[in-house]
Amino acid sequence: MVKKISKNIIFFIKSEYLPFVILLGLMFLLHLYIGGNTGDDTFFSAILDNQGLFEFLNGRYHQWASRLIIEAALVSISPHENLWRVIDIFMIMLLVISISKIFIRTNKKYLNSILCALFLCYPFIHMYSAGWIATTLNYLWPLAFGMYSLIPLSKIIYGEKIRTYEYITSCLALLIAANVEQMAAILTGVYLLFVIYLLMNKKTSKFIIIQFVISVASLLFILTCPGNANRLTSEIKTWFPDFEMLSTTMKIQLGVLDTLSHFFLRSNILMSVFTGILLINVWNKCKVMYKRLISGVPFITCLIFGWGSMLLQQQFPWYSELLDSILVYKYDINILKIYLVILFLLIVVVCILFSIYIIFGFSWMTLLSYIILGAGFVARVIMGFSPTLYASSTRTYIFFYFSLIITSLLLIENLSLTNKKRYLCSIFLVVVGVGVYSYNVLMQMVMGM
Repeated sequence: MVKKISKNIIFFIKSEYLPFVILLGLMFLLHLYIGGNTGDDTFFSAILDNQGLFEFLNGRYHQWASRLIIEAALVSISPHENLWRVIDIFMIMLLVISISKIFIRTNKKYLNSILCALFLCYPFIHMYSAGWIATTLNYLWPLAFGMYSLIPLSKIIYGEKIRTYEYITSCLALLIAANVEQMAAILTGVYLLFVIYLLMNKKTSKFIIIQFVISVASLLFILTCPGNANRLTSEIKTWFPDFEMLSTTMKIQLGVLDTLSHFFLRSNILMSVFTGILLINVWNKCKVMYKRLISGVPFITCLIFGWGSMLLQQQFPWYSELLDSILVYKYDINILKIYLVILFLLIVVVCILFSIYIIFGFSWMTLLSYIILGAGFVARVIMGFSPTLYASSTRTYIFFYFSLIITSLLLIENLSLTNKKRYLCSIFLVVVGVGVYSYNVLMQMVMGM
């Protein structure tokens, strides 16, 4: 009996799922200190006290939003904090495990550990910006459902069998995920590309066609919802009165500038980790010095202009004024300086793309990395077409953050194939160490609320 228990314990310790169990414990501890009664949570928790669910949804559809599935869940769950806590932990685990199922094929225990540590590097405090319950239901949960809905795509690529229940659950997950604008755009793009991939390989899949139709229908529902148009008018008056004066080019400029400045002109743990992993990969892959130097530009940018931002502002007042102008749109900014900042940040982005090409060469992995990063980046840039670009705070960055997590995972998996144990051990210690540090900071923040 004792030997059997010992064998089970050893098997569990060696299991690829051990990192998920540890993450589950950490998320359980975190959720003991977070809950409702903040931000929009107080509004949604009282909705059903005054009106019926369908009456509320009808009003929202015509006056405010197309997120009917999300908001139906929101008003039903908001009054029950403990229920939200249980489901939110489940959603976090669904998100992380779905990413693992899709992208991790080798060295699973090591890479699952890295994945969980990278998740801890995500600034989870962003989910507090509109209230824990409202923000997680509108952003984290759709992302989790969206990733789960993509598991069958991975199985089709690798020739694995899709279980009968997965056809049903994937469709339901897609329907929920695509109820949010950013996820609807991402998923429509992903399924469109996958349909093209099947056509190029002379394959067909009725299931993928159904998924594509669901994503397109969801996007059309969002675009034609009268409530979204009414909300746009209201939010322009409230948050950005000059929004209608902006050209399409200016809106794109604002989206690009606000997104890249968040990741490169402010201290950002996950971007620093990603660019560091990128640098190590290029250093291992290529001996040409100028290519190594190019791959170091993004990481050095994070160090100097991100982590050194406060020092730069203290030493150079003009830099502080420029940064303030970038972070909150102003008409009196020096447009030449802004264009120079945009040019510099775009050069950094080009260095990232070039570094990925150095690592993977002319391959599907390069294209996949570009698609993942591009999807996350565009999902945030399109916020430039919303008057709540600044009012939405940091929660709308979540899709780009997770594109960085996934691409980091691909880069580390590629490095693991070279069997360079020195690099792999160093990356593991750094990423896990940074993840533990980030989690500790998060716990101190939530315990102090």
